Amino acid sequence: MKSRIMNKKREKILIYGFNKEISDLFFKTAEDLKTELVVLDRQCASERIGFLAGEEGYLPAEEKSEAEGECVIFSGIEGKALDRTLSVMRKNGLGNISLKAIVTPHNMSMTLGQLMTELKKEHLAMHGNEGGEQNV
Repeated sequence: MKSRIMNKKREKILIYGFNKEISDLFFKTAEDLKTELVVLDRQCASERIGFLAGEEGYLPAEEKSEAEGECVIFSGIEGKALDRTLSVMRKNGLGNISLKAIVTPHNMSMTLGQLMTELKKEHLAMHGNEGGEQNV
């Protein structure tokens, strides 16, 4: 019998721009899921997603900047694990987060600020000017 060694990425939830009350709900969610939670510093908007997610080959940005808004990024979480994560988020009162992304080969080289701009455009295109938040 052949065995395969799978390099499973460590599951992480990265959050940016949330107040303490919402951050506490994310801590509860991460605890419920036994998943690592990373609270990103406000000054990290010029960092590459790959760097923030702990991927190899990404160096810290030379300049610091902030982005307006809030965002949650899932790293190493996909398929049924993502479904479960979103379900636990809803259960814990986090069902109205508009800007969500999964770390992909396409967005790893984007900065956090660039990713958030893209997510805002996508959200507007899908939901128009509803003025509200999208459900998870």
